[in-house]
Amino acid sequence: MNTFKTAAAVLLFWTMSVSVASRISLTANPEEATVFFSKTLELKCSFDNGVDVSQKTRDSFERQTYKSVTTIFVIMISKQGADSPLATISTADDRPVIYDDTDSLAVAGNVTLNDQTSPTPYLQLTWTKPDQDKEGVYTCFVHALDSVGRFVTFNATARVRVKLPNAVEQLRYMEELEKRLSYYAPHIEKGIVEWPMYPAKKVPVLVKFETPYAKVPVLFLSPVTLDVAEDKNMRFNIYAVNLTQSGFQLEFEIWGDTVIYVVRVQWMAISS
Repeated sequence: MNTFKTAAAVLLFWTMSVSVASRISLTANPEEATVFFSKTLELKCSFDNGVDVSQKTRDSFERQTYKSVTTIFVIMISKQGADSPLATISTADDRPVIYDDTDSLAVAGNVTLNDQTSPTPYLQLTWTKPDQDKEGVYTCFVHALDSVGRFVTFNATARVRVKLPNAVEQLRYMEELEKRLSYYAPHIEKGIVEWPMYPAKKVPVLVKFETPYAKVPVLFLSPVTLDVAEDKNMRFNIYAVNLTQSGFQLEFEIWGDTVIYVVRVQWMAISS
């Protein structure tokens, strides 16, 4: 089924459904991710196994669990403010469908009921190396059919926070890394480079090692200070080019409406 048909089906079931104050859950792991340090960010929407949920119908209140749902049509996770869902899984598709951020997002899920070999119905999103764009409020919708033939909608929300590491966290990480590697007595050099940025969009800086390495070293980079215009979006890349045994060229670039006045970057080179 193509994207347009799937989206149309989601809208149809949504408009026909009876909203449910449900006990499905949408959980984030971790709840607060840290740029550069958090390897993954997971969002999982699933039914709370065996927990009663209250359903308000036109005539009465009833007690219901997910086990009284006979068919699940769609599980969908979206981000507040986005034009389209991030991902869905439905009975119409063989596998989860990703609508956005296809490069760093992996999706798994299941909508099968009454199957002892299948897990509880769920939809899970996993990002690798999450950045600040992942911060926000996310909502999961489950559109289903209950045992008496009514369309029902379950929903749950979760807030995800993504922060930049502060200078103390970065220095602690560098110190711990240096301690772990000290057993092998590696050649380690480190430093902090500071330079003005505004109004440039890309600034290269040449860094030379105090003592040349026997082989090209492994290099770690981490921003320490970013003096950013408050009314602008923050977008930046930091990377090294021309890494040799004698040094490297550090490059910091921004784009769009981002304005950064001053940049401080910490680096550490370790013998390979």
